[in-house]
Amino acid sequence: MNVTPEMKEAFYQKYKESPLNSENAKTKIDESRILTLTTSESQLRDSVMTLIMLAIVLGLIGFQIYQTRRLKEQYARFAAYFPDYAHNMKQLLEDAEYVDPKLKILVMEDILVSYDINFTVIDLSEVSKASLVFENRRKGGMKYHFRFEYPDKKQDSILFRKNLLRLKELVEYLNEEYNLGLRVDFRLLE
Repeated sequence: MNVTPEMKEAFYQKYKESPLNSENAKTKIDESRILTLTTSESQLRDSVMTLIMLAIVLGLIGFQIYQTRRLKEQYARFAAYFPDYAHNMKQLLEDAEYVDPKLKILVMEDILVSYDINFTVIDLSEVSKASLVFENRRKGGMKYHFRFEYPDKKQDSILFRKNLLRLKELVEYLNEEYNLGLRVDFRLLE
């Protein structure tokens, strides 16, 4: 293709008038604002935010490590108390003295097992004090904790959020069989 010098000059003239030419750019860069983005004040703020996020992440990791260790300890206690049922939980549910599948609680041979969200194994013969703690939550919900204290001041607790009316049977059973002295006003649950 043959491009004449006049055509080259016309193209070059159009290029000079277009926004592609840096001399005629319609949007100029404000260099004073770019330079203020990296001041020491904003760097300090970014560093503080990074440290806060790091602390949150480390806290969550620490909590997960704690929960994992706690669950391993509870499963080890379960295996020690029930070696025959370690691999056959269904048989344990059939052989247990007290079972509540809605609360996910069973009692067998003075051992209370909660197999809900938090797996907890409690030896009722070692418990020195038991209490039922009611908590009213901000958004209108409520929850109950069974707190069990041992002579060495160690505590275990079981959290209940659902099926609170079924607690009455469990409290009556524990009071009758193990004389724990648990009391609750069940009118609050209705």
